[in-house]
Amino acid sequence: MAKVNDEAKMRLLNEAFGAGENYLATAYAVTLPGYNVFSMFGLLGVLVGEMVDKTGFKTRHNAYLGVTATGVNVVILDGLNNNKIKYAEKFNFTELEKVVALDKKTFASLHMEKGGKKYTLQMAKKILGAKLATQKEDASAVVARVNELTSATNVA
Repeated sequence: MAKVNDEAKMRLLNEAFGAGENYLATAYAVTLPGYNVFSMFGLLGVLVGEMVDKTGFKTRHNAYLGVTATGVNVVILDGLNNNKIKYAEKFNFTELEKVVALDKKTFASLHMEKGGKKYTLQMAKKILGAKLATQKEDASAVVARVNELTSATNVA
């Protein structure tokens, strides 16, 4: 399986949302489901979860995200191939009911609510084996930009 890397991050974000997007910050993240029932059944559960979960937010998946002036673009990677897009969604700040962006010592996180659904992305600041040169700084930049932009648009 290909390792996550900076080149793939920009290539897949541009593939999903067009090369014209102006990203203020980008980072690698993982989706964190509220409750991942599939993981209780080992490898079989992961494979079934991969087939059942069309968005990548109900099971744990690798993802790339990019913050623009109007929202957060998220590309969920296929569970079996990190070079393939499973799902992509743009979270416009004007459509979000709640946004909480936190910057901790070892990770940063982004919690969003849209249409009554909760979405959580976690950005580890150190990832072994990944080719992400500035992940620590990128994760902090994502949080800073989201907090800056959501305070300007009054998203709670």
